[in-house]
Amino acid sequence: MILGKNPKRIAFYVFYDKDGILDDFVSYQVADLKKNVDHILFLANGKLTYESRKKIQPFVDEIFVRENEGFEVEAYRKGIELTGWDKLAEYDELIMMNDTCFGPIYPFKEAFDWAAAEDLDFWGLTTHGEMPVNIFTVYKYNYIPEHIQSSFLVIRNSLLTSREYHEFWKQLPQIKSYGDSVGYYETVFTKDFRDKGYKAEVYCNSEDLKKVSYYPLMFMPTEMAKNRRCPVFKRKVFFGYHPYEDRDSGTFGGQVSEFIRFLEEETEYDMNMVWDNLLRTCHMEQLKHYCNFNRVLPYDYSVRENNSKVLIVVHIYYNDLTNYVVSYLKNAPEYCDILITVSNEENKQTFIEESKKVNLKNNTKFIMIENRGRDVSALLIGAYEDYKNYDLVFFLHDKKTVVVEPWSIGASWQDKCFENLLGTPAYIENIVSLFEKEKRLGMAFPPSPFSASNAYAWLMTWQWTDNYSATEKLIKDFKLSVPISQDREPVAPLGTMFVFRPKALEKLFDGYKGIGWKYEDFPKEPNGNNGTLLHAIERGYPYFVQEAGYYVCWLLNSEWAQVELQTYYYGWYKERMQVNDINGICSNGEVNAIKNSTSWKVTKPLRAFGDLLVKLHLKR
Repeated sequence: MILGKNPKRIAFYVFYDKDGILDDFVSYQVADLKKNVDHILFLANGKLTYESRKKIQPFVDEIFVRENEGFEVEAYRKGIELTGWDKLAEYDELIMMNDTCFGPIYPFKEAFDWAAAEDLDFWGLTTHGEMPVNIFTVYKYNYIPEHIQSSFLVIRNSLLTSREYHEFWKQLPQIKSYGDSVGYYETVFTKDFRDKGYKAEVYCNSEDLKKVSYYPLMFMPTEMAKNRRCPVFKRKVFFGYHPYEDRDSGTFGGQVSEFIRFLEEETEYDMNMVWDNLLRTCHMEQLKHYCNFNRVLPYDYSVRENNSKVLIVVHIYYNDLTNYVVSYLKNAPEYCDILITVSNEENKQTFIEESKKVNLKNNTKFIMIENRGRDVSALLIGAYEDYKNYDLVFFLHDKKTVVVEPWSIGASWQDKCFENLLGTPAYIENIVSLFEKEKRLGMAFPPSPFSASNAYAWLMTWQWTDNYSATEKLIKDFKLSVPISQDREPVAPLGTMFVFRPKALEKLFDGYKGIGWKYEDFPKEPNGNNGTLLHAIERGYPYFVQEAGYYVCWLLNSEWAQVELQTYYYGWYKERMQVNDINGICSNGEVNAIKNSTSWKVTKPLRAFGDLLVKLHLKR
């Protein structure tokens, strides 16, 4: 069937948000869709807030809020019921679309104009390729057939009015799970109706990518958008699936970073619509992993001049480490102001003497604080009157870790933090430039003190330790709405040294009552190594950043990145050796070489992680 002039179209648009909040990307999308259709029935699964209803109302003709049951398939079925087959028969096309994609990057009109000239019975935007294994629990076949993806499917009148299409919906079992939705509907619809003699095509043909990717819209988003002008892109591109192995199952994971650059540099699509939705609904751990929120900056040369007002806050507790702190502060460009918090006059005088030795020229201010709350209160109370006056704030403190022997391990942790925040004047300039470029970056910090061999090896797999309950309580007490889960690790600055945008931590600085913190809010010394308010705040920082609408990232200089890369490789290598040993892949000699090493014994707690990987491997 080829469409005539001025085709008449109706659309069912399915929306879901657990809180009923409709973000701008939805209203933008529906507004562009409305330019091409005569009638839009907006179907909300579950909830729709009053504000959200008002936001979407100008772009749709009907709104219906239903129980959140059966995913988009049952919502489409409800749309058919509400409209009626007789009424639907008056339209040339029925568009069934949901909010699982962002976009459009390009006007939907391009796709509609293409389709109007094609002799088709149904069509869509993209195809999922045939897969030889049935990982989606397709109930009808022992493989996954090639199919048009159901996030945008158009049924033309020739199929819409057929008895076979009506019977399909009549016989379709009630959808009770995601597996049902995929198995009974999405993966079989295209094949079944093609087998019945109906003609179907997609606007963004990916026939030549069959051997490259089963799912190009997910794993090749830049190719689909840039070279095939696909107007939409999957939301899951940025947060993916769980477990994480799916991220790397078809690529090495670089496609998301590439796609973000493409969207920002080569399209006019407002990325704020993406970040507003993702930062409200996703775990930061998901975004960190899929979007590769890791920044490696040049150590010995700066990329450009900066215009930001910068404050460097340093808390000094150990008098004998003052010269160490000053040796890094001398790297600060002169436009950076410095605020030093100390708890006694001796530390202040030592700093003054040491700063004279290096001819420190920065404007420097001292704040005398109480010795209660450690580095956390030093920042939240000591810098409270000053931090808002700046565009960017660095926070560091002297760190003497003597609970782990040899002490050189703790000293290396301190070096890692200082080197990757204040390593060189050029590197500091590059950090400032990074924040000027990435407007949604709220906090950056060196990775945790991961190690494949020493006492911090456990941090490669479990960073909550005994601090989840305290952190969760902190999040609830501050009424933050961002997701938190014990199953997802905090992407937090363990060690409490970081760079942040003041607006990103404003809610935390203002304290429980909105008037700032008091020293009495913090535990007296001595206090425990875990489970205290201090440890909750340490792990809670990224949640406050996310609540404010920003993301966090790991930060490394180009020199230290060489060290970190080797550490990660060795840690992963040992774990894969363990998994491969269990699966009978490695030779006995290879396994014994690892098991007999001291580092294998030190990292024994990581075996739980290895067991998990084995389970995931066997499942797949």
